[in-house]
Amino acid sequence: TETGPTIKETTTTSFQSSSSSRTGYCINLDPAAKYVPFQSSIDIRDTVDYLEVMRQHKLGPNGAILTCLNLFATKFDQVMSILERRCFGSTETDAPANPSSDSSPPNYILVDTPGQIEAFTWSASGSIATSALATAFPTVLAFVVDTPRCAASVHTFMSNMLYACSMLYRAKLPMVLVWNKTDVVGCEFIREWMEDYESFQEALDDAAQTAGG
Repeated sequence: TETGPTIKETTTTSFQSSSSSRTGYCINLDPAAKYVPFQSSIDIRDTVDYLEVMRQHKLGPNGAILTCLNLFATKFDQVMSILERRCFGSTETDAPANPSSDSSPPNYILVDTPGQIEAFTWSASGSIATSALATAFPTVLAFVVDTPRCAASVHTFMSNMLYACSMLYRAKLPMVLVWNKTDVVGCEFIREWMEDYESFQEALDDAAQTAGG
């Protein structure tokens, strides 16, 4: 079945489009990603081999992701040095050999993290990366929520809201909720649930009655 572009593809295409007046710098921190739908300037997979970590340490998928992030976190000061030079300018010794190359600072830095929330948000490596970025740059979290799954289950919606709250209080940074796949299922019902508690309670009651049969 043909599907439309993902939120990552849409966002990064906008950042990296030559016709766009805004430029973006993309970082991939998901070591288990088989396909990254954007051109990443820094990619954890270039430094840490996820499958090799899993094999050597006899770990499962989540454990291997966490270990990869921990290993990469030991080098995150190098990542920050690259970002600061790219955004704030470089010294003469660091200047590019080709002065005509495009070295203008990016308008945005997009950091794509693993989908497993516990592997990044609640790990030491995730805190190291988030704190380092927030210290040097204005940083905003974007929590992407699957709209069709929320439409199928009010409990899934509630779980996502709890996850979002945990991220907000853990990171202590501004956060934006992003509802994806709205071309498949509109998000008007979510807005109603968030603004009208009685409407949300009715949805919970309906789900309880359906489950009770």
